[in-house]
Amino acid sequence: MKNVLVIAFLFILIFSCKKSSDCYTCTSTFNVTHRDTVESVSWSVSDTKELCNMTESAIKIYEADNNDTLVEVNGTVTTTTIVITKCSK
Repeated sequence: MKNVLVIAFLFILIFSCKKSSDCYTCTSTFNVTHRDTVESVSWSVSDTKELCNMTESAIKIYEADNNDTLVEVNGTVTTTTIVITKCSK
């Protein structure tokens, strides 16, 4: 009976101590459009990373620094890349 109480106590102790996550999951989506005089082709690619031990203001700065629009023109070909980064807990 004593062993059952000890095991029950340990079980309760282990599952009652949840770690609060201080990590953010940040996803950057790259939307690319490639246009020439004949056609336009678009595609998207995403990359996700986990950032930990950062304040909310640091995450907002990270999001702002990782949003961008790039337009490249080479003759009659235009490639536009739009990067959108969003973070969530």
